[in-house]
Amino acid sequence: MKFGQKLILGLVLICGCESLGIAQSNLPHRRQVEHGTDVDAVKIQLKPTVVSVEELLALRDKTCSKMDFAKFRDRRFKPFEMTVYRISGTLISIRVDKEGDLNFVVKGRTGARAIIEIPEADECKGSPFLAKMIEVRQILETRFHPKRDVLALSEPITVEGIGYLGSRRKAGDKPFGETVRLMPAIRVEFGVAH
Repeated sequence: MKFGQKLILGLVLICGCESLGIAQSNLPHRRQVEHGTDVDAVKIQLKPTVVSVEELLALRDKTCSKMDFAKFRDRRFKPFEMTVYRISGTLISIRVDKEGDLNFVVKGRTGARAIIEIPEADECKGSPFLAKMIEVRQILETRFHPKRDVLALSEPITVEGIGYLGSRRKAGDKPFGETVRLMPAIRVEFGVAH
């Protein structure tokens, strides 16, 4: 690709693709919500709602089926993304993704799965959850030494994290899928699930 082509592509991405008819659903967005630096983050109640992974999936599907991310790029969808959830289950894998986020998967009693993420601290400056994210990430990194490759595990865990719906959904899309997400994680405990 020539320099002029790169410059035009960069301008298209910066200037806003909607006006040019390019689908925004394929572009990264909702970073503020992912990193806990959005304006709604300070309004999240820290008292956790205790649910199973299966109940969290059902709650997400019941309350969020008509969400359109185009309307919530830098805001949270209430009540799901304004709630801290506490789930218990089996930690089955952990890894560091290509963006540097720490991802781990917790399996519920029926096999339902929750994906939990902790962004890199440098991306979360100004988040009211930054200290908790750093603490949880250090606990997981010290215990498991995760890398880019998936590390398979089988360990009881309890996690607290904020509901997160993702960043790629449009009005009329199919259901969310068979996993639910918490981002960021703000507390972990190992041992017997609560």
